[in-house]
Amino acid sequence: LASVCQVMWPLAARQLPIPAQFRTSPHQQGLGASGAINAVVAYSILTFPSRTVYLYMFLPVPAALLGALFLAKDVSGLYYGDSPYGNAAHLGGSLFGLAFWLRFRSLTPRW
Repeated sequence: LASVCQVMWPLAARQLPIPAQFRTSPHQQGLGASGAINAVVAYSILTFPSRTVYLYMFLPVPAALLGALFLAKDVSGLYYGDSPYGNAAHLGGSLFGLAFWLRFRSLTPRW
């Protein structure tokens, strides 16, 4: 899903109210494992939203806040097109993590 989102973003961006110069970026051509990583991170955050994550092993941040910041970073990167990362792949991975959580949340233990 993450790779499909990354590849389809230029087509979808044409239908959205995004300025033409921000629809594609030469920096967002490669694909890697980051979409899959975002799927796992999104699932973890949705499963345990009140857990504390230590950002840079120093700054304690609630998982839900960190997840919101990650999403905001990727949405901003998609809109402005100035990010060297595959933001559409990240968001696609996050969507997959959400879908997986919605499907299997009743089976997930709550500690």
